[in-house]
Amino acid sequence: LCLLFVNMFVRVVIETYNVEKDFMNYNRLLKEEQRSWIQVQIMTYAFKPQPAVTADSGSCIRALCIKIALSRIFENFIMICILLNTVVMAMIWFDEPKELPDAIEICNYVFMAIFTVEAIIKIIALRKQYFKDSWNIFDFTIVAFTLLILLLKVLSIPVEFGSGPTVLRALRIGRILRLIKK
Repeated sequence: LCLLFVNMFVRVVIETYNVEKDFMNYNRLLKEEQRSWIQVQIMTYAFKPQPAVTADSGSCIRALCIKIALSRIFENFIMICILLNTVVMAMIWFDEPKELPDAIEICNYVFMAIFTVEAIIKIIALRKQYFKDSWNIFDFTIVAFTLLILLLKVLSIPVEFGSGPTVLRALRIGRILRLIKK
């Protein structure tokens, strides 16, 4: 019963705050057209335009990387790989066939290679601009941690990750959120 009253009190406080905030945010003397113009200006200032990426005259490798990184086909290929990677990670179940974990591991290596090549191509093409996009930072972090875990596994270094691989899998599944952006 006490919890019910606390919830009702919190709800009234939040609702009152929202009403007052709405009242204070807009000048009530402005017309609706003026308010919408202000909203457009706020959205314009919030938008961060990306500078155009152009190739240097001396680097044919960078020019090729720019052409690939900005290609719609490349973007669609990466999106398909993200979807397939998510499907592969979801293919684990109780009493699965003995061959399935090995096949999943091979698929994970293939996807790791694809995403690593994607990061390398984009870093060469975009240079510092690559790290100004939050999705690229997210992808780079996942690629870096995946390569670190693979390196430790190859070198047989016994490091206790705890739930590290599980967190990494969750982050890799989080890549599917890139589809929402598009």
